[in-house]
Amino acid sequence: MSKVRTDPNLPPATIDGLMCRNTISVGWRGEVYDCDFNQQLGMQWQSPDESGLFLWDVDPNKIDNREIMTGDHCFGCTAGAGSSCGGAIVA
Repeated sequence: MSKVRTDPNLPPATIDGLMCRNTISVGWRGEVYDCDFNQQLGMQWQSPDESGLFLWDVDPNKIDNREIMTGDHCFGCTAGAGSSCGGAIVA
């Protein structure tokens, strides 16, 4: 499972249920993103040389615990019922 970059403003109770922690988004050309929101914003996974990563570049054995790219748009998934990301608090 990947870890969300520490942001003191994201509600901690919603972090475990976020889609970006266990699912990736893949563009039609093979670009890899943490989620569909990051895909729409062009926040593609980066290699160490800062070039974009594609699905065929990804080693499944090395992506566990990778840091997820976050931004202000992440509040949509962590706010209460959130988006379809599953960030809602379960009682």
